[in-house]
Order: sequence, then C-alpha cells, then structure tokens
Amino acid sequence: MTVKPSGALRVSFVVGRLAQGGAEKQLVYMARALKSAGVSVRVYCVTQGEFYQQPLRELGLAPIWFGQRGNPLLRAWTLAQMNRSFQPHIFQATHTYVNLHAAIAARLIGKTSIGAVRNNLAQTYVSAGRWTTLSLKIPSALIVNSHHAMDELRQRALVSEHKPHLLTNVIDLAEFDAKHAQLIDPPPSTAGSITVMFAARLVPAKRLDRFLRAFSLARQRVPTLRAVILGEGPARPEAETLIHELDLPPQSVMFAGLQANVPAWLRHADIFALSSDDEGFPNVVLEAMAARLPVVTTPAGDAGIVVQDGITGFVVPFDDLDAYADRLVRLAESPALRQQMGEAGRQRANADYAYGTLAERLLVVYARILAEHGVSAVSSAVS
Repeated sequence: MTVKPSGALRVSFVVGRLAQGGAEKQLVYMARALKSAGVSVRVYCVTQGEFYQQPLRELGLAPIWFGQRGNPLLRAWTLAQMNRSFQPHIFQATHTYVNLHAAIAARLIGKTSIGAVRNNLAQTYVSAGRWTTLSLKIPSALIVNSHHAMDELRQRALVSEHKPHLLTNVIDLAEFDAKHAQLIDPPPSTAGSITVMFAARLVPAKRLDRFLRAFSLARQRVPTLRAVILGEGPARPEAETLIHELDLPPQSVMFAGLQANVPAWLRHADIFALSSDDEGFPNVVLEAMAARLPVVTTPAGDAGIVVQDGITGFVVPFDDLDAYADRLVRLAESPALRQQMGEAGRQRANADYAYGTLAERLLVVYARILAEHGVSAVSSAVS
C-alpha cells in the first residue's frame, strides 16, 4: 500500500502522562509523523506540566487536559464532549491504563478506538489493575509495540485474533544525532577506564541489582570497569546498599540521576547494559544502538530481538550472572569488538527502526482497523 497525505483523517491521542519515558517519546513521534502526513491531530492528557508537553507545543499540538475529574467514567465523558466538534475518526490510547477512556469516549460519539499494549502482560496488569481485561477487550483494536506481547495475547487468547496490530518503536536518528552531539559535563573518569552505562527507571522490574552483581564479577577481571547509572526510582536505596555489600569502590559506580539528554550521556559510554525482567520494546536499546554502543541485555520483552546476539551485542539468560559478566569482560577487553558491534547496531537501527517509515506504517494500520469496522471515511488516505 502507498500512503498519501490526507487532511481528511482526524486522530485524537489519549494519553495517561507526558513524563520522560518510552511510550511518551513514541507518542511525540506518532503525532509529528501524522501531522507531517497531513492528518489532523489532537492530544488529550490526564496530567499537566510534564516533560513532553513542551515538545508537543512546539509541534503546534499543545496537549488538552481532561483530567479534571478523578472518576474514569467522568473523564471519558469529558473526553467525548471535548471531541464532539472535532469528530475524530480514531481515538488512540498511548498507555494501557487509558484504553477505557479512549474506548468509552469513542463509543459515546460513535467512533473507532485503538488501545495500547506497551509491555508484557504481567506489567500490563500492574499498570491497569483490575481493569486490564476490559482495557484489552473494549477498544475496537489494539496497537502492540512488541512481538513478545503479541505472542502473549495470542497464547492466552485474551482478545480475538484480528484485534492486535504490531507497530514497533522507531528512532529519529537525525534528532538523536543532534542531541548526541550536545556538550555536557562528562562523568568523572580515570585514564583507561571502560564505562558501562545503565539507563532506566529504577524500579524492581529493571533489576539494577542483577546488573550490579554481574558488574562486580566483571570488575574482578577488569578493574578499570566503571558503571554510570542514569535514572531515579524506588530501587535506588537497595542498589546503594548492594554496592556496599559487594565491596565495590565508591568511584566505580556513579548515580547520575534523571537526565533530560540521554543521547549526550551515551557519548561518554563504551558499553550499554540492560538487565530487566520485564520490557515491552525498550527505547533505550535503540538509543544505545544509535550511539554505536554494543549492548549486553537479558531477553526481556523484545530486547532479545532488537539486539542480535553476537552481532550488535550479547543476549544473556536472565539469571546467568557469569555469562553476563563474561560478555562485559569480552567487550571491555576488545575495542575492536566494541566498534564492530556498535557499527552493526547503528546500521540495524537505521535499517529496521527508522522514524521515516512511521507515518506510512501507522496509516496502513489505521486503514486496516477502519476497514474492519466498516469505516470508509479515510479511503483517500491509503490506496
């Protein structure tokens, strides 16, 4: 199918939050890509004043707040009233826990809704709670960002086979490179040190403890290894205690906190590490690959698909600390291997996850969903 720009298509994004995160970054990409393709876009958010509000404003898509009421049903009613004049063809949720808002609002004004699945089902149940099953069943369709979640939906038969549509994450390499080139105060280092960077929300599912244990083992063989940890969260105090228990020197691990410009920090790394139990499609892995860093990861979510074992990095079993440490050591001891894998990762990000393909891929998904529900209003958008 060839996608043609079409101002006839109208889309309302329904957003749970605009904090600094992967789902929120992908929302900005989708909104920008659709607007560039001539689609009329609006963004409605439960929260206010968060990280990605300003980038959306700069696109001329200032988020519209609909979180005045705490009751989800009243929020959905408010959302429907806000859209009665706009009459979007699609209400698209970007977080699973607002799927019901989008679906109910769409039903109230006779439109099509698309829910989001952005993590594995275990984490989806954590975020949406007791409403998870309804959040998956009530929307007209689902957009799922990982092969792993698609497989889980099929295996558990939670929704009909035609309902979920795969749309993997993308990265805008031009935008990334501009941020990557920006100057920041580099983390302190010593001559000859090798920096392993870890970037995530510091929550239990990210398993910072696993990374620190593997890092400690690797450092016994390569004492010049050091770790820089980007992010904040409730797992940090336990991690700091573990660092002391592992007898890691204070200068070997740096907590850099939450950073607005992760690409610029990646310029000061030699290796990127991910050690999660649960993921959807980890944006940060794409960023590491864009930065030409080899990645060592567990096979959480789609991390083991995005990272090609032995080509763009290493994929290690969840609880094989020796294997994880061994891969860190192999990369630390071989600048040539780091460069080879880093270049392969950059090429993969460009070939398979480029932002430039997003508008076409998204409009094709929309066309399929609308056709399945008997909507012909956007026939001019996709031919």
